[in-house]
Amino acid sequence: MLLKRHRLLLIMSLTALMIFTFWKVISPAAIPVMSPIGFVKLKTTFPEAPERMPVYRVVGGEIIETISNSSPEYWKVRKNLPSEEEAVEIALKALERYGGVPEDAVLRGVRAEYVSYMDSSAGEVGREPTLVVVSFKREINGFPVVGPGGEITVFIGENGTIVDLVKIWRKLEYTKDVRIISPQKACELLQNGEVLRKPMGKLNLEVVKIEPGYYAGGIGERQEYYYPVWIFHCRDGFGKNITLAVSALAEVVGK
Repeated sequence: MLLKRHRLLLIMSLTALMIFTFWKVISPAAIPVMSPIGFVKLKTTFPEAPERMPVYRVVGGEIIETISNSSPEYWKVRKNLPSEEEAVEIALKALERYGGVPEDAVLRGVRAEYVSYMDSSAGEVGREPTLVVVSFKREINGFPVVGPGGEITVFIGENGTIVDLVKIWRKLEYTKDVRIISPQKACELLQNGEVLRKPMGKLNLEVVKIEPGYYAGGIGERQEYYYPVWIFHCRDGFGKNITLAVSALAEVVGK
């Protein structure tokens, strides 16, 4: 009888150990969590986090919403578009008239835009090129900047013609360093829907990368400071890339 009791206790102990081990390996963050922005599932590891990051004050900048005198025909079919390499050179040349390319700008990419022809039964039956788009993003001392600001986009048409140009680049001045929260805490904020720019509707998100950085507001959005954020690079249920950010501040920051 005593032997059976010891065996029962041993089985219960092993079962509890297995459950505890499973819970450590499959953490709650790895399980899809329903949040105000939809389902969020962590598919990456938490990065090492700095204890402090700089805060920058906005002291000026250049906002170019468009250089076109009329509504740009982004979806007009165009021929004789430049190659990717040619498009970068054309964009750099065009930007010379608008303050040039800032030192903290990084080439984001070059892509061709197309207009597609659809058939109700066969789906897409063809497409034709419309533009080549060259875009630059911003990095502040190696930290990426996300959001609708901190970008330069050049739209290039036939024979290297500049169809449009958008530039949102604020001049920044260092103010001080502040303490930031851990990426684990930031993940909790994400799951609570506490993001700086809420997506439209409910999404099914997989977080594939987490990194510290900054958020830049878009045209018409008043922004006096660039505060640290945690950036979550995600994929939705359709495989589309979505970037979300939450505040990384661990303390109340005075103006």
